[in-house]
Amino acid sequence: MRHALPVASILLLAGTAPVLAQPHADCLRVGQVEDFQPSRDNRSLVVTDRRQHKYKVFLLGICPDLKYRIGLAFHARAAAGGLACLTPGDEVIMRREAGIGGHCPIQKIVPYTREMERADAAAEAAAKARH
Repeated sequence: MRHALPVASILLLAGTAPVLAQPHADCLRVGQVEDFQPSRDNRSLVVTDRRQHKYKVFLLGICPDLKYRIGLAFHARAAAGGLACLTPGDEVIMRREAGIGGHCPIQKIVPYTREMERADAAAEAAAKARH
């Protein structure tokens, strides 16, 4: 990883890395994912990066393999490797015990605010109370 910054600087100067050149004050980078928590309905997940910033990743449809939590990877269409910011259209790839699970396209990614966290906790508590 020591060479990542100089390489990124060279790519920026050369103008060949438009994804890196865009100002991203707050983006979820492929190589910075530390943890994830799937939603109860398997339509989104909360991802924590190495800076302890949280993001809510909304998926196109239901991704039932999220609940197994055996393995998860992100595939970014941008060719910037671990420095790429995830964007709509990129994919979440799940792994199961028997091998590869599903591929779920990302609809949108937003910073996970305290208000969102409180709303999700209240919805989770209400769902548990119903069962």
